[in-house]
Amino acid sequence: MRKTIAGVVLLAFAVGFYTFRQDRASAAIKAEMLRLVDDLDLSPDQHASIRQLVELHHDGVFRDATDIARDRGETFDEKLYQDELFRRMIDQARDDGDVELAKRLSNQRNHIKLIVREE
Repeated sequence: MRKTIAGVVLLAFAVGFYTFRQDRASAAIKAEMLRLVDDLDLSPDQHASIRQLVELHHDGVFRDATDIARDRGETFDEKLYQDELFRRMIDQARDDGDVELAKRLSNQRNHIKLIVREE
């Protein structure tokens, strides 16, 4: 019985530690992407919109980029993250009727590069 309890405690600790590391990595990458989109040539209203779009799409894109990278034996695929995040933001801007923002994002998406330094 003690071994079972010890195993459950160890498993809970491992899951908690993994979740903590993932949450920290996710927050760092989102902060870096928000910093990068602040450098884009956009109006103040467009900057506010793009920051909301990063917040909206980050979690799903981060999860996808992490899962695919894990299949390759890596931790995170920053190129996939950036490409997919911009694709989703451009599509969302178009769907919301903001064609000008979608065009500006399309034109500027290749002028920035997310660089991830693993700790």
